[in-house]
Amino acid sequence: MKYEFRSTIPCLVKYQGGEEFLDDGQSLIFERPLKMFVYPAQKGYTSFVLDCNASVCPIKRFVLPERILYYFSENTKPKICVKEITSVDGSDITFVIGQNELQIECNNIIKSIPSISPKTYELSKHDKLALLKINGEKSEQLTIVNPSTNQITNLVYDKIKINDDEIFCEKFEKEEKYQISDDGIIKVRSIPPQIRNTKILGMTFLEMVKAKQYKDACTLLSDRLPSSEEKIAAYFGDIDEILPLSEDTYLLDKKTGPLIVKIDLNKDKIVNIEMVD
Repeated sequence: MKYEFRSTIPCLVKYQGGEEFLDDGQSLIFERPLKMFVYPAQKGYTSFVLDCNASVCPIKRFVLPERILYYFSENTKPKICVKEITSVDGSDITFVIGQNELQIECNNIIKSIPSISPKTYELSKHDKLALLKINGEKSEQLTIVNPSTNQITNLVYDKIKINDDEIFCEKFEKEEKYQISDDGIIKVRSIPPQIRNTKILGMTFLEMVKAKQYKDACTLLSDRLPSSEEKIAAYFGDIDEILPLSEDTYLLDKKTGPLIVKIDLNKDKIVNIEMVD
């Protein structure tokens, strides 16, 4: 069995017996599983360890996408930070924006949450709330702080648009709407996706299952498949990560072990789902 490590970003890969620098799209092929230390040579990515002896061991070929799946961060503390301070309802709120982490200080309480890698950001206020919107390369993040309750709400979507007291969010062509109130935000609408690109339909379905949005996932199934929310939940269980192996085959990383599924499409519907040995 051969093992292929392919990267979509330039990186230095160190392993027992040597090291290689990979440009975008280049790969390394090994005869046996190895532990690799990967050092990305691109801003916004942290170094990590990839151990082929872990749950990817049965997979003959896997791709390292921009959102790394099997990894352990060596150092997630941001090295370059931007500090912003705003005052809401008599309370000072401090945001420290880093590459991988957002730190928030309010009422002498400090909290840290994961952050996307920022290109730009916007800090604003809405009545008794502070809003920080971070614009990344492929996604956007909105963090809302209520200093009266110390509540922090964090949203990450492909696109986020704020219109007065409404927030519109899009992910995998699905739109969700939130209403901003004095206490925070309330989800008021969730629209099932209208998939225009059928190539992402399988991935969209699995993302919905991972998020336990079974009702929306059922809308993507054809009439020939069981569309019960309970059956979908029982079939897939809890999914930690999803790794596309090809256009119709996916590796599901689960606590019970890896699972490979093949999803067949017909026009804009899923007509068959089967496990692959």
